[in-house]
Amino acid sequence: MLTHLFDIKNDKRLSIYLYRSGFAMWLLYIVLGAPMADAYTHYRTECGVFSFILMILSFSVSMVYDYFHDPEAYKQKRKWLFITYFILAAVLYYFDVI
Repeated sequence: MLTHLFDIKNDKRLSIYLYRSGFAMWLLYIVLGAPMADAYTHYRTECGVFSFILMILSFSVSMVYDYFHDPEAYKQKRKWLFITYFILAAVLYYFDVI
């Protein structure tokens, strides 16, 4: 059943699953900001950063599929991937150093 899940060259399911996981973590990030979840507020930042990482990872995996099946979309996404990696590096640097 899972044999083709990691065949990212020919199957987009892994990128979809990673994106949905990132979206779920983003929703959890929003919920953790509510007053009813005050006891778990200290996990909010980690949840937001993990959401960002999962979404960028899913974007990277989908680019492998586009490289083989849609070269024009790959060229367009390549510059956005660089920008998102730069933003992720800045966010991680901010939370780690500051």
